[in-house]
Amino acid sequence: MDFSWAHGILDWLSANPGWTTAFIFFVALCEGVVVAGLVVPGATLLFVAGALVGTGHVELWPSLIAAFFGAFIGDSISYLLGKHYGDRLRTYWPLRRYPRALAKGDEFFAAHGGKSLVFGRFVGPVRGIIPAIAGMMGMPPRPFFIVNFFSALFWAPAYLLPGMVFGASLAVAASVAVRLVALLLLVLVIAWGGWWLIANVLAPRLRSSGALIAWRARNWGRYHPLAAQALSGPRYALRAFSYSAGWVWWAALAGLVALAIYQAVLGGPTLLDEALLGALVTYTSVELRGFFILPSLLLEPTVWVPALLGGVLWVAGGGRWRGALVLVLIVSASALVAVLMGLGLSNWSTIPLYRGAPLLGFPSPEVAGFTSLVLAVGVLATVVYGPLRWPVLILGVIIPLLAALSGVIVGRLWFVDALGGLLLGVVMAGLVIMARSSAQRRLPERTLPAIVAGVLVAAVAFKGVTALPDERERFVVQAQAPQLTTDEWLEVGPAESLGRELRWLDGGRRPVDIQWLAEIEAIKECLEQAGWVEPDRRLHGVLRWFQPDPEVEKMLPVARWHRGRLPDLIRVQQIGDDQRLVLRLWLAPVEMVETDKQVWLTTLELETVHSRWPVANVKSEQLSLVQRQAAVNDMLRAGDVPILEPGQPVRIVPLQALQ
Repeated sequence: MDFSWAHGILDWLSANPGWTTAFIFFVALCEGVVVAGLVVPGATLLFVAGALVGTGHVELWPSLIAAFFGAFIGDSISYLLGKHYGDRLRTYWPLRRYPRALAKGDEFFAAHGGKSLVFGRFVGPVRGIIPAIAGMMGMPPRPFFIVNFFSALFWAPAYLLPGMVFGASLAVAASVAVRLVALLLLVLVIAWGGWWLIANVLAPRLRSSGALIAWRARNWGRYHPLAAQALSGPRYALRAFSYSAGWVWWAALAGLVALAIYQAVLGGPTLLDEALLGALVTYTSVELRGFFILPSLLLEPTVWVPALLGGVLWVAGGGRWRGALVLVLIVSASALVAVLMGLGLSNWSTIPLYRGAPLLGFPSPEVAGFTSLVLAVGVLATVVYGPLRWPVLILGVIIPLLAALSGVIVGRLWFVDALGGLLLGVVMAGLVIMARSSAQRRLPERTLPAIVAGVLVAAVAFKGVTALPDERERFVVQAQAPQLTTDEWLEVGPAESLGRELRWLDGGRRPVDIQWLAEIEAIKECLEQAGWVEPDRRLHGVLRWFQPDPEVEKMLPVARWHRGRLPDLIRVQQIGDDQRLVLRLWLAPVEMVETDKQVWLTTLELETVHSRWPVANVKSEQLSLVQRQAAVNDMLRAGDVPILEPGQPVRIVPLQALQ
């Protein structure tokens, strides 16, 4: 196919980048509008637009937003046309000129139903037809617009990113494109192989193994009534965990194990944890976070423990001692196992890593106990395998999920700790199914949820009267950076809370090498004079990792984070064919008074680059004391004074600030 016509468009858009956003919106709109999608070569035009983004002529985020809204509005127009005109739309010009496309759209929608709205976006001939057919077939508006929203959300990057990578790779080297294609094919093969193994090998074996064990347990149980009663629970549990809702239990167990391994290896908060906390503190108001205080109080042991005792007393008062015992054991064991896991993984703290940060505790005992309580009550309140199991499962997940999310938003929990508590609660509550199945009488505890819910509401209301003012005040203090004079900053010791905060990055894993009191423009000028250069921080810099002979000075350094933020400034200095020094600066979380300068937290690393296939291998290591001192001396300006103290980073201070 001849694409020479696209060169003129590419040249015009390069010269007029302001019109590119409107162009991308229009093309994405035409892609979704019935008939127009059959005429306009949208895929090619969006590839060209993506190439402009990759070469740096157009900004990424405006392009993605324009593509999303264009696709969403275009499909909505097609749906509304089909909804309004019905089958008459087929007889109108110009749609009646494309009977084969309509027939393919009918077949596609009949085969996939609502999923065709997602799949159809990536199938050329029916891309603009499917939404209109959904309207003709009477698909309700709410599910259509929900599916349309999420499909457009994924469609926009899927059609722009290939062009972006292509354009950026041409700007770097043609060999990068070959490596990217090979890597993409390798990833697709591995993903397809994993899916095939799960669907065709693992899942059938799990089902057959569970059924076989359950059948043997049933036969063994015939030898003695006690054996039958003891094996009944595991037999039904194994059968349940091999089908439908049982996959939720297995998925929760696998997720908990994966997170536990991660915490055992790295420990501390994850990048997502710190990014969420930083975004909440910086970009949300006290009023918005205040809405989540009451739901977060559900996690207080002083709230859900009385609810547990009330439920236990109600069940035991009715003579159902086995149900009361199961409820006590499951909920208390969830909290206890969470504490033991936190201690065993050394992921337990009594002081925060820095000001405003939650305490470490993976998995959260509060979340685990509350989650297991809600799910266990739901299981005891309904027949285990009855028709209410899915509503109970959904409600039992939504309520703890809301409480855990609220705990993260108000700053009581790290996200990974809350997630671990949820998963542990699901795993422990799943054991109730085993105990429930082994009971000879399985009468549902219909009143139990009302008893537990009533105690929870009363306890939250009582707790909220005193907690709301204190929590709001904590939000205000958390969002305000400490104000320090130069003398006060220099007097902050390494053992103090603020001192620890200014000495460590990346959740306490990486030390700060330099605390630099200066203006950012002065730092840039100083580094430029010392021979430090800025690497390519755009997509080009990432793609240089795929070069057979990476350009050490230009390739993007290894990502480092502080409170979920990338560095405010990065500079590199090549010291050999395959080695370079990397300097990163973050603005310190303090506000300096009586001076117009700011404190910058600075790290120095030595990176050694080795060419590998398909991605370069980069080894990072901390500088020795001698190397760091030499680098600091090269960066000093006239009038700067380095201050060296045991246990503290090097402090670079202007001489006039000390007078």
